[in-house]
Amino acid sequence: MKYKNIIFDLDNTLLDFSYAEDMAFRNLFNIYNINYKEEYLNLYRSINEPLWRKLEKGEISKDYVFKNRFSLFFNEIGITVDGEETESLYRQNLTLSEKTIPHAKDVLNSLKKEDYNLYIATNGFSITQRKRLEKTNLMPMFNDVFISEEVGFDKPNVKFFDFLFEHIKEKDKSKLLMIGDNETSDIDGANNFQIDSVLFSEKKNINTNATYLVNDLRDILTIVED
Repeated sequence: MKYKNIIFDLDNTLLDFSYAEDMAFRNLFNIYNINYKEEYLNLYRSINEPLWRKLEKGEISKDYVFKNRFSLFFNEIGITVDGEETESLYRQNLTLSEKTIPHAKDVLNSLKKEDYNLYIATNGFSITQRKRLEKTNLMPMFNDVFISEEVGFDKPNVKFFDFLFEHIKEKDKSKLLMIGDNETSDIDGANNFQIDSVLFSEKKNINTNATYLVNDLRDILTIVED
């Protein structure tokens, strides 16, 4: 058992965040009684994703992202909204989805049966992430859950991983493996902390700084057993 402790990112690694995001975003237009256009989601993502990259680099705060991303988007389509109110509505709807990434539950069950220690390391709001884990019945799988709002630092900040390491029993970094879909927050974070990592991506033959690349979560079982 090369890796005894498996650390999973949450969004688009175990939970299908893209689906949940789409559903929650569309619901905002129903709430505000605004006609929805298919191109709106891509426009929102073009605003939201650069904000998260700046957050990961420490250039802006999470508070700034959550207060401004929706007001910035709606301004682009000529509508004025209360950014914080819209954020709250969006997060409430985000917790409604129960969709997981293919094979996520089977992989977690297999690892749990083999007595691996499983952890979550995720950026985001505590109440949102915990509700989503509970709704999908994944919470009992994990020894502990580390959420940036509770930790006080966001991935890839090494202080996030320092906090995690201080709160688990394992003290040998070589027995830790980080699994995530994001090259910056997950893989760079793991590299900064000097632990091995797996990039989970539907794309094949891509450049990555991860130790391993998988296109199917089931491949993780082979990696950890080697």
